[in-house]
Amino acid sequence: MKSLGIALKTPVIYQDNKSTITLVQSLLNKKPRSRHLNARRRVIYDEIMVNKNVDIAYLPTNEMTADVLYKPVCGALFFKFAASNQGMPYTQF
Repeated sequence: MKSLGIALKTPVIYQDNKSTITLVQSLLNKKPRSRHLNARRRVIYDEIMVNKNVDIAYLPTNEMTADVLYKPVCGALFFKFAASNQGMPYTQF
């Protein structure tokens, strides 16, 4: 798209785990238990912090609309996500 001259916004990856965000944004390996993630983390670190191709942001769990696709969601949260997926405003009963 850039080669066609179309300006795009930087895509944002939303994450509901602050520890994951910290792990990705830091280059130093603070814990030996995460050593197996170094190669993957380095690629993501380069894309986020060095190249600035992707942003990562915190979003609370109850606002993650993707959760309805792979987690069992019940009650008001289910109706909220169902309404937003259908493009309808959510009104609480």
